[in-house]
Amino acid sequence: MGLFGKTESERETDLINQVKALQDSVELQRRKAAEAEATIKAKDEELRAAYSELQSIQKEIADMKAKVADGDEKSATVAKEIETIKASLAERDAKIAALDKALAEKDAQIAALKDGKEKPVAEPVEEKKPEDVPVVTATQPTVDYTPQLDAIKAQMAELKESYSDLVRKDDLFNSMHKELDTLRNDVYNKLTRPYKVSIISLYDSITSTYNYYSTRKDEDGSYDRLLKQLNNFILSIVDMLCDEYNLDNFEATPGEPFDRRAHKTINVVETDDPAKHGTVARALQCGFKYTAFDPVKGVEREVIFRPAFVDTYKLKQQQ
Repeated sequence: MGLFGKTESERETDLINQVKALQDSVELQRRKAAEAEATIKAKDEELRAAYSELQSIQKEIADMKAKVADGDEKSATVAKEIETIKASLAERDAKIAALDKALAEKDAQIAALKDGKEKPVAEPVEEKKPEDVPVVTATQPTVDYTPQLDAIKAQMAELKESYSDLVRKDDLFNSMHKELDTLRNDVYNKLTRPYKVSIISLYDSITSTYNYYSTRKDEDGSYDRLLKQLNNFILSIVDMLCDEYNLDNFEATPGEPFDRRAHKTINVVETDDPAKHGTVARALQCGFKYTAFDPVKGVEREVIFRPAFVDTYKLKQQQ
């Protein structure tokens, strides 16, 4: 350590310089974080605009659905009118057929009387009123609704195609939303990683100094003051990493199983005890982790930013 072998005044000067460098580094990191926040804010505005566009598209889909429903209702009305007209025409055709049959019978009787084959039979003549005489009118022309039905079917097909296109746009928007979330997380992590590493390195240096002086004898109380000041620096750095960068520190415990994801071996300690093989022998430096959102799975997951530095036991090979 740079503090070993120096006078108390020199140690205090070095410590003040380290604190000043830490403050400068923190200020630089805050400016960089502000820039990153501005970039993320711009991305958020783009995302809000895209979301607004999606809402507009969804409104268009609802309007189109209403038009399709209205078109279906009109088609049903037209079909009902056609059936009514057909029934009316069928009834008129039946009446005309009955009249034709009656006229044919009368013609047959007249022809028989002319040939003398049949004597005329006196039939009572019933006086009919003008309104009782059936009036035979010409068949009304059938209304052809085929063009209107074809137009409605074409419009419905166009609406269905538009709806399918909107569904594809919606899927594309969701995919872009997930990609934007991933990109935003990556940009933020890449921008802040160098500053996180610098702060953690300073944290390790101060922690090592604290651990060194905590094992020495204190004759005039200066060590207690130094240790207290160093401990305050350590706590300040931990709070800064947690509040500004969402980094939480975690400690390795001697005796726990070695975890390749959360631990990094610095030294290997041989042992004759098989139960200690593959466990932590000593914790050297704490690790740091943070919680990230996984847009693919839609859940939060824990990410190891820096594993804890440890010494691990290894079973000594038998000669």
